[in-house]
Order: sequence, then structure tokens, then C-alpha cells
Amino acid sequence: MLKHTSQPRGVVRAGIVADGIFKLALGAAYLIACVPLASTLGVATWVIILAGITVALVGASEARLASRRTTRTFLVSLALYDGLWVLVTVAALLLASAGSPFGGELWLGYQIVAAATLTATLLTGVGRVN
Repeated sequence: MLKHTSQPRGVVRAGIVADGIFKLALGAAYLIACVPLASTLGVATWVIILAGITVALVGASEARLASRRTTRTFLVSLALYDGLWVLVTVAALLLASAGSPFGGELWLGYQIVAAATLTATLLTGVGRVN
């Protein structure tokens, strides 16, 4: 009889840290390129700056907390955040391809709200085992 085994915790933690570092780098890239990104996406520069800050914060929180705990709730929260990001990206691309000016606003708005929410959730101890 085959017994189901999960992946080693070290591999999961490394993946979470890598995802956090990616988000941290993406947030930094938004901040560095805020003016051309704002022009390309048709949004105000402050929106790009706010998205850069919130995405960088969630990335830093994710990478930092991965070494302390990786509960099921923690993993589900990250998967929902990233999965919804993909869906919102597709919706934003569809809006933009149809000529709508709201694609960039939708895409960045999701990142701002979701990243701020996930950061608050992570820092307040989602899934903390006492």
C-alpha cells in the first residue's frame, strides 16, 4: 500500500521565500519605473508607487514569515492571492485589448488591496499555532 507523503517542509519554505523575494523585487521595479509604467498603463504615478510599496511589503512579510511558520492557512492565503492575481491580470488584459481604459486600474487596484490585506493577515498571525 502506497502512503501519501507531502513534500519536505524545507522545499515548501524555499518556494515561499522565493515567491516573497519575487514580490519584493517586483515592488522595487514598480518604484524604479513608476513614471513610464504610469504612462503605459494610463494611471496616475501615485497608483504605481502605492502598488510598489504594498507588493514589496507583502513580499518581505511572506519571505520573513516563511522561516517561522507554514501552516495550511498561510499556504492557502498565498495561493489565493497569487491565483486571483492571475485571474485579475487576464481580466485586465481583456479590458485593455477591448480599448477600455480600466485595465491598468483594475490590475493595480487588485495588487494594492490584495497585498495590503494579505500583509495585514500575515502580520496578525493567520494560522498561528499557540
